[in-house]
Amino acid sequence: MAETPVYNQPSESERKHLEEVLGWAKEALEEGGIFLRSQKGFSDIQKILDMVMGDFGPDKQHTDLSRITDNRFAKTFFNLSAAMTDTKPYWDYRTYNKKFESQATIANKLSAAWYYTRNIDLRQLGVIQHALSGGSGYGHVIYNHELEDLDIIPESAQDVIPIRPASLHTLQDAFGVIVRRERTVNWVKQKFGKRADRVVADRDASIASQIDLVHSPGIGYSPPKSGFMQNLASTLKKKPDLKIPSVDVFYMYIDDRQRNKGGVERHVGDWGKAEGKYVAMNNWAYIVQPGERMFPRKRLIIFTRTAVLYDGPSMYWHGLFPIAKFTLDPAPGSWLGKITMRDLIPLQIELNKLLRDKANYHRREGRRNTVWDKNAASRATQQRYDPARAGQKVRVNAFQGKPVEILAEPPLDRSVDTTIEDLRNEMAFLSGEMDVSQLARLGQIPTTETVEKMMEAMSPMVRLRSRVLEAYMRETAMMVLSGFFQFYDMDKRIAVLGPAEGMTFEDADKDPGTLIPDIVKHIDVARVAQGNPRTRQERAVDFLNQFKFHVAPGSLLSASEISKKLLYVQLWRGGAIDHWTMLETLGVPNVGEPPDGANNITQRLQAEAQMGLQANVSPQGRKASAGTMPTQRPDGRIVESK
Repeated sequence: MAETPVYNQPSESERKHLEEVLGWAKEALEEGGIFLRSQKGFSDIQKILDMVMGDFGPDKQHTDLSRITDNRFAKTFFNLSAAMTDTKPYWDYRTYNKKFESQATIANKLSAAWYYTRNIDLRQLGVIQHALSGGSGYGHVIYNHELEDLDIIPESAQDVIPIRPASLHTLQDAFGVIVRRERTVNWVKQKFGKRADRVVADRDASIASQIDLVHSPGIGYSPPKSGFMQNLASTLKKKPDLKIPSVDVFYMYIDDRQRNKGGVERHVGDWGKAEGKYVAMNNWAYIVQPGERMFPRKRLIIFTRTAVLYDGPSMYWHGLFPIAKFTLDPAPGSWLGKITMRDLIPLQIELNKLLRDKANYHRREGRRNTVWDKNAASRATQQRYDPARAGQKVRVNAFQGKPVEILAEPPLDRSVDTTIEDLRNEMAFLSGEMDVSQLARLGQIPTTETVEKMMEAMSPMVRLRSRVLEAYMRETAMMVLSGFFQFYDMDKRIAVLGPAEGMTFEDADKDPGTLIPDIVKHIDVARVAQGNPRTRQERAVDFLNQFKFHVAPGSLLSASEISKKLLYVQLWRGGAIDHWTMLETLGVPNVGEPPDGANNITQRLQAEAQMGLQANVSPQGRKASAGTMPTQRPDGRIVESK
């Protein structure tokens, strides 16, 4: 593939520049599409989605035969989706710089409010379902201009096209990534104005579902399988008056490392003029000095197959590709990972066959086959006779022999029922649904015994998926944190949290109204004193590095944390730790800070003694002790510790 086109050369005309960019973008799209289609299981993604919806392909069964289906495939799909999202969101931004702890506290509260307000749990459900059907799902963290808030768009493996990925677990070290969107032509023209004049419809959205068009990155769509539908599709495509003309819009983020080779500064992004001076139209426009990178925080090209709609900087300060990759079951050498549901396809097909065989057997039992003597009954009588009907009267010639014989069906082999149950169990076992269901059944008030059972129920597959989910959440959470710093000004924070908790000291510094302080590094001290401070975007990158998103290993499944919490409660009841440490471990909010100088457990215990905050023994119930919890024997007896 050729080198990246130079950004907006002043010596070139706009038309020639856009044609060069479009040609390069289409070449990158084709390269990424070839890589994606070469992944094992990619061609089965649409089949998996169809089977979840109950479409098992063309049914060639005779109309008199059973067409029964037992869609355990869909049940497993939704059970796994529910299990992976049956977690309480645990947002914990931390910083080791005491100066910025107020921003971390505000970010934690903003994230909790945003999570529930924007139904992010349902967005995460979409990501997980895409991972189940395609091996990998993606969370596209965007700023939604219509909502004026951050949002997460679940993306399918069919619509996210990596460009030269360097590793298998993330997009951040790739050269670029393309996200495909299907939009109506009217939407594109309204959104992009004159840039969309050359946009041509790819298909008619009103008939796409009828002829079952299967989208394929870089190709458009594959034609229908039957000759009749191919002729129908070709005829419909030639019609000039499409009902809902639609087009594929591609959002391509690339890590463009070209520099400003001119001798003057360049204005990148959307700029206007006021009183003869350039004015930035948004907070992601910036100035590039000679020798600096033109796109330090990624380049964004929005295009269709016939036109470039936007070419400029990515709008996000974090400088990452705003797409987090979630691979449910990573596998060596595979970008998509192992597609969990793909292994269940032959099992589901075989299950349907056996169930139909069993149903057909019962049909034959209810309407048994008959053998007629052609001389004893007429052909019309034979056709009218139905073994399943009661009270029938048939005229026969008894002198011509036995008129009719009803054939009994041999007994159904017992292995059929056994095999059906084995197939159902095997589907639950291979997918991990059995492990998750065992873990869910242990959701009760924990005792020492149940904690041990929970840890045993967490199979290696469950623990692996938990770690993968935690890695995805860490990457997503840091993009969200950057979005809070970039798009949540003081007015918006006050609207969400109120004036008492939504403001910080940085709202009144020399760069007011933002969580980004005017001084982040030592270099800012001299720059501010000289009256030449660094831009907010430059400071935001360094400021974001001061924070980390903390997720304890296995904490999203909650079971691994129960034993630790029980241990800390027992230590507190025994007087070995202070209540600040205990409540912090339990995740209780608004605990407050320990007194100054109480930095370890021993000092905090001394502070508690001076404040009279030791654990009190309740006058009711079992007395506090360091013993184990009471347990119930199989015979019903309660055994207490001595």
